[in-house]
Amino acid sequence: HKHTMTTTITPSSPSAEPPTLSDGVIDAEAPLHSIVSQLDPKLIPVMISVGTYSSCVAGFLFPLDLEKDITATAQKGESNEKDDTNREDEEEEMMFKTFSTKAHDGSVDTFATHGTFCFSGSTDETVCMFNMKRNVQEGEVKVARGPISKICILNQFHDFAVASGNNLTFFSQLTPKGFFEVVWQVDNAHKKPIMDMDAHPSGRAVLTVGADGRLKLWNLLTAQMDFETHLESRADKVRWSPQGKTFAFSRKDTLVIHNSDTAEQIIELKHEHHITTIAYLNEYLISVGFKNGELRIYDVAERQLLHQITEIHKSRVKDISVHEINVLEFLLVSVSSDGVISVLRVKEDAAQLQCIQDLDTRIHCVAVNFLKNVSRRVKKRYVLLEKMHARQLAEQGGEDAADKEDIAVAEGEYHELEATASIKETSSAGEEKSKSKKKTKKRKREEKDADAQEEEEPKKKKKSKRSKSTDKSEKKKKKKSKRSKSE
Repeated sequence: HKHTMTTTITPSSPSAEPPTLSDGVIDAEAPLHSIVSQLDPKLIPVMISVGTYSSCVAGFLFPLDLEKDITATAQKGESNEKDDTNREDEEEEMMFKTFSTKAHDGSVDTFATHGTFCFSGSTDETVCMFNMKRNVQEGEVKVARGPISKICILNQFHDFAVASGNNLTFFSQLTPKGFFEVVWQVDNAHKKPIMDMDAHPSGRAVLTVGADGRLKLWNLLTAQMDFETHLESRADKVRWSPQGKTFAFSRKDTLVIHNSDTAEQIIELKHEHHITTIAYLNEYLISVGFKNGELRIYDVAERQLLHQITEIHKSRVKDISVHEINVLEFLLVSVSSDGVISVLRVKEDAAQLQCIQDLDTRIHCVAVNFLKNVSRRVKKRYVLLEKMHARQLAEQGGEDAADKEDIAVAEGEYHELEATASIKETSSAGEEKSKSKKKTKKRKREEKDADAQEEEEPKKKKKSKRSKSTDKSEKKKKKKSKRSKSE
């Protein structure tokens, strides 16, 4: 990658009033639900959680505007390089702190997310569960098998695997509202501590790399090891691709990618600096963080360096979290050991810095939760784009006009989806409010009914006593009448 160019990170365009607020002012000390209610309904509330060396878990709310086109703003930034905008005034108003708690007794080293839930693991050998939508801690699991280096949530919310020390443990929530229980565990899965672990997208297998220089594949259905290989040197990180077709691991300054089916090596990239973290964007794009604070994004298929970002972090990049927010557009959140959180929007041809936050503390890991379902929207767009692509092939191949019309309808639906996405989100927000109102009315009715029942119960008891007394008196009268008749 000698002939690749460094990507210029351009801040988003400044505005007189914060675009994230419906009334222009937000109370950052208010509860999370009230902060979200103050946001513009067009925006997607994103929860960013960070784990620190001082055993704290902190949460931040970042309003994401999907209507912005970062390609256009990046081109403007490149053409107007002399116009240096004030980045600090704009970035500080884009992220709001929602909570900070000392959830553990040791440093928080790993996160795992599923929907609106977040799991944190620490050196104190415990796993804590947070509900990011309600902004509360809901549970805690004591592993007690060594410092936790990695948590992987599997295909279902109530199953997760934990790497602690050189041991593997598989937990499952066997009852709907019960505690997590150990299903199986592997003692001494590696001869030395497990450095990293990642779950296959199917949730049926995990890859582990240990300080003993070995890479192992574990079958979660049988709790047995299916594959093992000895690496040239110790690997620090390992990741599956989103579809599980490839997997990547880093050892010192080298990034290695293998084919999952054949286990053959596809690519090997050597760098000048030590690799500290890796994360896939999709099947052929991968991001790499370095000890010197540099971020790089590679196109594995073309073997090309797309972006090289050097001006955000000044110390080692500790963790990266990537999520697809649009077709071939990604939200990349990275943290460094000097306490800096950065939020980037990345495409193949552009990368734009959305927000940056300095906590002035050592950060170890980061997690991202979307309070609105973005993946469903992205899947819809992919389906419609496939139909549009099929239309082009139909025009080239001379297919029937009826098929072309059907695909043209899909193209219209795609553009309509682009135009009405915000309207649907606002309507869904209104529906949620109406549903909440209905629920509150039902609760009040049920409470009134319960109170009325409580008041009626003593009255019924009195009536029953009276009826019993009347029955006794009637029985006595009948007996007297029988005696008189007999006499």
